[in-house]
Amino acid sequence: MDEIETDEDRARARLTAQVILDGVGAADPADGALINDAMQSAFGRLVEIGAIEIVLDEEEAEGEIQLDVAPLLRGLTLVVGYLADELARAEGVSRDEIIADVREAFTD
Repeated sequence: MDEIETDEDRARARLTAQVILDGVGAADPADGALINDAMQSAFGRLVEIGAIEIVLDEEEAEGEIQLDVAPLLRGLTLVVGYLADELARAEGVSRDEIIADVREAFTD
């Protein structure tokens, strides 16, 4: 993600954020599965919109595959950043405190 961000990059990041929210919205915590068919369908759109790009380097003898997820990371950053800011405002704490709490929740 070291290239200069363009209007197209920002637009793709916003669209990626929408697709991520579609996938999260399709989750059904009651069924106990981390990923269900509806989520897979939503997240499958990430390749279609260019959030994930798969490139086969045919010049390499073995045909190396490269995966560019920079647009996906931009979209994830938008979603998580927005949610962290909103939660921080609602709780009256700093964004850093929210991030620390979330990190702790996912620590063994």
